[in-house]
Amino acid sequence: MNEFAVRRLSRRGLLAGSGALAVGMALAPRDGAAREEPVVRFLNWDDYIGATTFSDFKSGTGVDVVFTPFRNNQEMFDAVSRPDHGYDVIVPTNEFVGRLMASDLLMPLDEAALPNRLNIQRQFSDALFDPGRRYSIPYVWGTLGIAYRRSAMAEPPGSWRWLFQSNRYNGRIALYDEPSHVFGCALRYLGLPVNTTDPAHIEAVEHLLIRQKPNIRIVGPVAANKLLMTGEADLILVYSGVMQGMIAQDPDLGYIIPREGSILSQDSLCVPKGAPHPKNAHAFINFILDARNGAKIARSLNLPVANRAALRLMPRSYRDNLVIFPSEIVLASCRVRVYQGPDVAAMYQAAWDRVRRA
Repeated sequence: MNEFAVRRLSRRGLLAGSGALAVGMALAPRDGAAREEPVVRFLNWDDYIGATTFSDFKSGTGVDVVFTPFRNNQEMFDAVSRPDHGYDVIVPTNEFVGRLMASDLLMPLDEAALPNRLNIQRQFSDALFDPGRRYSIPYVWGTLGIAYRRSAMAEPPGSWRWLFQSNRYNGRIALYDEPSHVFGCALRYLGLPVNTTDPAHIEAVEHLLIRQKPNIRIVGPVAANKLLMTGEADLILVYSGVMQGMIAQDPDLGYIIPREGSILSQDSLCVPKGAPHPKNAHAFINFILDARNGAKIARSLNLPVANRAALRLMPRSYRDNLVIFPSEIVLASCRVRVYQGPDVAAMYQAAWDRVRRA
């Protein structure tokens, strides 16, 4: 009798066995997926997937991935608002999951088709923007902070003041064209709740940004990152996830979460209502949740994934990197933005539109 036949059936052993089954089932959809056209249409941020994820999925399931990039959450939302959108899997951020839910644009997930959910880290198994995780699966998370050029300043920019209330770097500051993120960080700077519905709070941020408008550029995330990399900007609002790669290319760059605290950004995998290939969509999400596939994504992106099984396969240099994984004290100062209905969203958007026109 071999050692596996006499293994004790402890709880840990059962969990390990179920994990192995889940990994095996990641490739099971070949037959089930064949009932649909062998394709899954993926609407995602640009360059936000593993280098071999699509080809690995094709090899394991026979299903092609057709990838379409989007530039910001609003563009993604507008795309899936069309009845004939044609997408199977999308990647919204934080409160856009709630906004999609409120607009009846998401399909409830079939838990039975996602056995690799067992690999999700406990702290991400629930979400303020999707209680019970009925509509979303955590993909990649990170913080918002300030990226800066070390040689351009005497000390690290330890406060949001450097972005929102300083003219020292006139014309060399870039903010993402993502109103939720900008307002969230500015609210932290002013010491106000990040999910405030008070018009006076929103107006205070609007006035702050309009006063700062002559000193800043408002561009998409990719464009802002390029401005810093090419030396055309010295300070930008940035996702922590992109910083590791940027610092590797240019050691003169630094990243800091300001002392006032920040926003915890989380991107999720969702299936939009009307998805033409829902079985393939679930198979693809389950594939991403596999330990080895998740680790490949983490290695490609140098981003923190919410997959505990994948994290165990990553080197200590990744797991101990404070840019990728901030300390517990820093994380405790970060907040999550949630969707609070169309009226509140309209207030924020109107204020942002006025900032952009100023």
